[in-house]
Parts: sequence; C-alpha cells; structure tokens
Amino acid sequence: MRARGNSALSASTLSPEETHRGIKTFLRSIDEPVLSGSLVAYEFLDSAHDFHWSLARVLKLGEHHALLQRWRVENGSYADVLDALQKEKERKMEEVRHCQRILSEQREELAMVRRDTEAQVERTKEEVENARRALAEVEEVWLHEAFNARLPSAGLCLALEASIAILNSDGEEEQAKGWEELRTVVRDPTFIRRLLEYCPALAKGADARQGIVNDYHPRLLKLREQILRPSVNILPATPTALESLICDWALAQLNAFIVYPEIEKSQARANEIGEAINNNIRRMKLLDTQIKHNAEQQHIYNEGYGVVKGKNISNATCLTFMEASDIAPITVPRSSITAAVSASNTSNAGVAVVTHEEAKRLLARASMHRPLLYAALDTALEKVQHMKNKDTDNATLIQQLRDENGVVRKQNNDMAKLLNTAKTELNQVQQELDKKQTPRQASTRGVHQTIHTPPGTTRRRLSQTRGKQTPS
Repeated sequence: MRARGNSALSASTLSPEETHRGIKTFLRSIDEPVLSGSLVAYEFLDSAHDFHWSLARVLKLGEHHALLQRWRVENGSYADVLDALQKEKERKMEEVRHCQRILSEQREELAMVRRDTEAQVERTKEEVENARRALAEVEEVWLHEAFNARLPSAGLCLALEASIAILNSDGEEEQAKGWEELRTVVRDPTFIRRLLEYCPALAKGADARQGIVNDYHPRLLKLREQILRPSVNILPATPTALESLICDWALAQLNAFIVYPEIEKSQARANEIGEAINNNIRRMKLLDTQIKHNAEQQHIYNEGYGVVKGKNISNATCLTFMEASDIAPITVPRSSITAAVSASNTSNAGVAVVTHEEAKRLLARASMHRPLLYAALDTALEKVQHMKNKDTDNATLIQQLRDENGVVRKQNNDMAKLLNTAKTELNQVQQELDKKQTPRQASTRGVHQTIHTPPGTTRRRLSQTRGKQTPS
C-alpha cells in the first residue's frame, strides 16, 4: 500500500524515523486537545474496507491506544437500515408466534388421533377376544349335535355362512352356500380351531373383506336384534345359544374389518401431522437463526459501525448523536481519533449536534492525516516483509543444517556398524587362533619333559660314550 496525498510524505522519500516524527507532530498539532473525558470524532473501516466515522467519549487515553465509549447517531445514513431490520425482526417474530400456535394445534390433533386410534384398536381387540373366549367354552358334544342336525335354523345357517366367508376372505377357498355345503365345512375337526385362531388384523384382500361386510354385516345385526329380543329365552346348550355365539364371533370379525381400514387412515393422518410438525419445527429453527442474525446486525449498527458512511454527509442540516451506555466500549489506535468535538456542540442531556459544516471539517481532518498513516503502514509492512524473508532464510538455513546433521548421523551410524562388524570378525579370528595354539602348547610341554634329565646322569652317559669311542 502506498501513501496518498502529498508525495513528500510518501514512504519512498521518508525514512521510518521521519515518518514516525511526522505522525507525532500531527497528533500534537490537533487544534482541540484530546484528553480523557473529551468527546472526539474517530474513523474506522467496515468489513468492506469502507471508511466510516462517529463520535465517542474518551474513557482512557494511552500513548498508542484509546478506550472510547461510542455514541449513536440518530439520523445517520443507517437509521433507515435499523428501522428496516426492526420491522423484519417483528415480522419474523410474529411468524414464529404463528408457527407456535399451529404447532400447538398440530400436537393436540396428533394426540387426539392417537387416542382415538388406540381406543378403537382396544375396543376391537376386546370384542374379538370376548367372542373367541365364549366360543372356546362350547363343548364338543353340543357342537356335534348342532352340526349334525338335519336342518338347523336359518339364523345359525346365516352365522355359519358368514363365518366361513370370513375364514375364506383371503380368496383361497370358495364360499359355502346352503346347509349341505355348510355341513361339509363345519363337520371338519379343524373348523372350530380355525375360528379360535383367526386374526382379522392378518387378513388379506381388502376388496374381498369389504364385499363380505356389505353382504353379511346388516343381516347379522338384524339377527342379533332378533336373538336379543326379550321374548327369546336363550338357554345354554341349545341351537339358539350356539347361533348367538357364532353370530357374535362373525360380527366381531366384521367390525374389525370395518375398523382396521379406519385405523390405517388414522395412522396415515398421524404420519401427515407428524411430518407437518417436523416441517414447522424446522421453519421455527430457521426463523430463530434469522432473528439471531437480525439481532447481530442491529447490535453492529447500534454500536456505531457505519453510522456515518465515508465522505457521504447526510442531507440533513445537522447530525444528532446521543450518548448510548448500552454500547460496549471499544479500544482503537490513537491515530483513529481525527479531532475533538467542541463543547459548544454538546448539551448536558448527552446529545451532540454536528452541523453540516462541522461534518465537512471532521472529514477534512481525517483526509489530512490519512497519507501519514498510509506511509507508516507501508513502512511497517515493508519491515514485516523483511522480517518474514529473514525468517524464511533462517528457516531454510536451519533446514539445511538439519539435513547435513542427518547425513553426518547416518555416516556415523554406518561407521559404527562397520566397526561392530570388524570387531566381531576379530573376535572370531582370535577364537580360532586360541583353538590352534592349545594342542601345540601341549606337545611342546611333552618335549621339554623328555629332554630334562638330572645332571649326574648326563655326565655318566658322556663318560661311557667316550670310553667306547677310545679303542677305535
């Protein structure tokens, strides 16, 4: 980055020391002294690197930094943005409340559907179980007599015909009509067991079940009414009693045929409500995220970021700033402070009014010292780059030394391996030499023992030898 403005202040013509002195001179040359407690104008960059400025109260002033309590502009360029954000937040919060109401209604409906479904299932199971239990108590003798009758009552034939149709609802067998066909089926020893073991929930063929319901359900209801009339006296172990039991069993199964499709519809509805609840919850989570993001944006704008945008001065004749204790203090470089605001612009109520001309002056002050800041930044960046390059060179040198050290270590390791190998070979040679020298030393000792004789013996032998040699 290069300095802007006067070329005499650029980093190419000023040394770092001269630049630093120039900045200090500028800071001291501010007409209005900046002290702790002063109301000052300061500038900053947003995330897009655009300049903004605002007012703040100096809480603490250091040599290089200042702690500022920021003020809020009431009619700045972002007042309309804050208003739009607030309206959007209210709209989304209302949508959240609407989602919460819908969610409560959906949960109540889901609970009601589940309660009704469970009640229907329980009633149907109880009715089927009662009919099965009553039929299981019938004695075989009683059944044998009833099924072997020449011509039973029309009610018993209807109940048996409906029962056989229910058993054959899967379509695997043909329907039985008339007593002759019915008697063949009911005399089967497994007939009663089939009735007792039949489960309507496992029945197949929805169309066939609906046809059986249409054919027999109204007639069986009428038959039950006739059986339950006060004038009819139902005695145990009579055809009428058996007719009542078979009719109750068939009606229980047909009621199950009617209820289970409704239960399936209720379950499908429960699944739809559950999916709607999940969608509603996802929508509420999204709205909650958006509201949090909105609150963050409001917080940013309320804390002064972008209160007055760059060189754009409000069309209003003046800008009104108000003290805002809800905004957190901020630490800024002291160079961010461009000027102190005259006390004549402030009131005891924590309100500061900046006129159009005063705003121009503040912007001019900011433009004056920006080239110095650019020059200082350019110098600092050059120093940083120089240090980075130096660090890179040092890192390269260190790596080279590490590589060389690694090579030397490898050579030392190889040399140590060679020395160990040579030492091992020398030990082997020494062992072989020791083995060869052992028998030679033993033979040498034997020779020494043979040659060694007492001195007198040697002299006698020599004299004898001389005596023998004299005659010759």
